[in-house]
Amino acid sequence: STASMSLQVVPIVRKPVMATLNIQFDYTQQNEINTIIKKYGCIIVSKENTLFSLYVLEVPLDNKNEVLHSFKNLNNVNISD
Repeated sequence: STASMSLQVVPIVRKPVMATLNIQFDYTQQNEINTIIKKYGCIIVSKENTLFSLYVLEVPLDNKNEVLHSFKNLNNVNISD
């Protein structure tokens, strides 16, 4: 059938399971924060930049512990899930 043929032809797309994190930090730390986000394949869902920046992130579940550890190594970064 056409349906079974399309299932055989279309490659399976694997996507990581994501966890949501909210981080708040001083805007002067933005470069360090963005480096961590890129390093671990996080996605910025939304961001608000004022005196303090607030990001909502999607973090690959496989990397969540490393991401949390990296953010906690920075001063004055508040994290919540």
